[in-house]
Amino acid sequence: MAKRFIDSNFFKDPFVRGLQTPLKSFYIYLFLDCTNGGLWNVELDVARLRCGIPETITDNDIKNVFSHKILELENGQKWLIKNFLKIQHNGELKQKNNAHVNVIPELKKYNLLNEVEDGVFHLKDEIIKPLPTPSLNEGLGGKVMVKEKGNGKSSGNGKVPAPQKNEFSKEVQNCYEQCLFLFDEHLRPKTDTEKFKWMQTIERLERIDKVPFEKIIQITRSAREDDFWKNVFLSLTKLRTKNKDDIKYIVVFHEKFKSVMPRNYAEEFQKTQQEIADDPNHIARNLNMF
Repeated sequence: MAKRFIDSNFFKDPFVRGLQTPLKSFYIYLFLDCTNGGLWNVELDVARLRCGIPETITDNDIKNVFSHKILELENGQKWLIKNFLKIQHNGELKQKNNAHVNVIPELKKYNLLNEVEDGVFHLKDEIIKPLPTPSLNEGLGGKVMVKEKGNGKSSGNGKVPAPQKNEFSKEVQNCYEQCLFLFDEHLRPKTDTEKFKWMQTIERLERIDKVPFEKIIQITRSAREDDFWKNVFLSLTKLRTKNKDDIKYIVVFHEKFKSVMPRNYAEEFQKTQQEIADDPNHIARNLNMF
């Protein structure tokens, strides 16, 4: 029986923290069920049964969520788990290592390796460090940008100035992907403009309103799973709009669902507690996070 390594910080990774529980299990399952080279014969129907993935999470949802973690081969019949070699083999394969003898030709078959020196192989750079995923940036010149009015200087009122131009961070894109499959397919962004607005909402919630990415996902999930609010909360951009009482819906939803949401983000909250204490306008005061 083969044994596999796992990163002890696995559950602290922002991407993993944002996953629904069945998809956390699925991510671990990929590492256990793939070959010693990180290739997985795609059997999502079997994985669903073994990991308890509900029907509400479609196959396309799974592919979208893990799109930057995998490389599809053979028309989607196989997946390469991109960071498998890094975790299992320290990112390097050696011809003289008996444990690597069968892995090297397996990956060479798909032209995935570079020989960095005689008998030593790494995954190609374009696989390990891919450009932002096309689903997030197509039509935007290869970059997803934030553009807001302002001169980039402090206004003197204590507010964080909006950047003139800034790529959406990996954390913003991860949060977007996690929130995306919480909405029915017909509600998801279809155009580049719509995708931009959703990610811009996430970026502003975290940067301006000081709402952690994990909390954005948590609140979105709770509201979308509610029988009433799922028919009203049809776009992620609603989180920063205000109701008739001039209260942002991110606050409305948190107050509505805070009693049923698991409070498992104490570590992140402790890190920002001093910041909240220093800022009387911090949104966390309205969200009653502490």
